[in-house]
Amino acid sequence: MEMFRRFLISTYLPKKAVMLRFEHPNKTIGYVLLLTAFSLLPALLFMIPTIVSGYQNAVQHIETPSTAVYLEDFKLYEKEKRNVSSSSFTLDSTITTEEISSAPPLYGIGLLKDGVFLAIKGQVQVYSYELLGWNSLSKENLLHHLKDIKNTLFIFIPLSVFLLFCLTAGLKFIQITLFAVIGLYASRFTKRILTFKQAWVLSAYSITPMTVLFMVMDLLSYSAPYSTSLYLVGVLFAYVFILSRLPIKKEKRTSLNA
Repeated sequence: MEMFRRFLISTYLPKKAVMLRFEHPNKTIGYVLLLTAFSLLPALLFMIPTIVSGYQNAVQHIETPSTAVYLEDFKLYEKEKRNVSSSSFTLDSTITTEEISSAPPLYGIGLLKDGVFLAIKGQVQVYSYELLGWNSLSKENLLHHLKDIKNTLFIFIPLSVFLLFCLTAGLKFIQITLFAVIGLYASRFTKRILTFKQAWVLSAYSITPMTVLFMVMDLLSYSAPYSTSLYLVGVLFAYVFILSRLPIKKEKRTSLNA
């Protein structure tokens, strides 16, 4: 209930969020970790079905008698160009992993000219055939390797979720610390009463509104242009608004005795 109360205050009552500056940083760290896990729920809802359905589509398509694919010298070839692209699976022997990295899909997996790719929230992980040891493979051997991968999905999916959580949480803590430093220096110029610990706590709570907004956008599968800049500007606006509610230092007056 306490976590939920702080979530409501930082999201809907930014004027009262300034009162949270007195809490212990350990509580704030716990809040940020919980908020990070909460914000990743849409990604997990798309990621897990994408990996599973993409794998199934890959096997089913390659098993089709009309599909003639093979690997030679770590390159994928098709006897007849029948490039496949769906919401979860891509098979294209003309596109490289470098090209897919420059214009990635939001979610999906696929076999490309020189490697395999996995896209999660627009972030692409690529694995070259050379790295996988897939030098020269017939269609049957390629299917055999893909079916062997099925046993590793039970390890790969939880590991991907954990790494995604660690990466997202790490980036949030870096952002929070940078904004805290900015807030501390800004408080000195504006003569606000603020310590670094308090600046860090308030910075942590200022990320809540934009985190919720981007979580909703992920649920709707909408990717805004310049999303990183939009996120940082939104957090900065919320942080400045919270800092503006801080009390101002009172100047000490010295009385002169005649």
